[in-house]
Amino acid sequence: PGHYIGTPFPGQPGNVGIAGHRTTYGAPFNRIDELVPGDDIILSTSQGTFDYSVIAAPGSTNQAWYTVSPGQVEVLDDFGDNRVTLTACHPKYSAKQRIVVHAVLQEPPAEPSPPPADPAVADEARESVAQDFDEGLGTTPEELPISLAYGGVAALVALGAWLLARNIKQWWAVWLVAAPVILVLVWNGYVHMDRYLPAI
Repeated sequence: PGHYIGTPFPGQPGNVGIAGHRTTYGAPFNRIDELVPGDDIILSTSQGTFDYSVIAAPGSTNQAWYTVSPGQVEVLDDFGDNRVTLTACHPKYSAKQRIVVHAVLQEPPAEPSPPPADPAVADEARESVAQDFDEGLGTTPEELPISLAYGGVAALVALGAWLLARNIKQWWAVWLVAAPVILVLVWNGYVHMDRYLPAI
């Protein structure tokens, strides 16, 4: 998970913003839609360990999550209490919406971070919250051609190995050399495909 710049750190007063992936990068928020009011969320920082209790979604009594469009950054606004807001892409395998869950701090907050000495820095931090809300959750189009190139080269190496292996007596030696090369190419293709797909 990642912390939204411009929001407080876990345990501090205000609305802590944290984003996570549902299907990639370890999928820390894979089951965010299974959270229910009353569930505990424990966050630890250098200031201590903080217990948050999940609250009901607006207009609901038994469901904790709700969805917003990617541009609705107001979910990270200060609500006058001490809470954490978890966000992820929704539905799974799509970046069409954001799923949101709020939880309220169950203990006195830690000391807030000192405000920036320069007011312009504070303004930049507020602007970065809006930018960060969607950053890294969308697709990276320039990665697709790289992924396809790795896949194409892997296919050519496999074809070359097959043609060579069928014409020599020690065919297994060809595959002994070609297989690791093919695996490295396929692996790199998947790495770039993962970067291309939306971080869902």
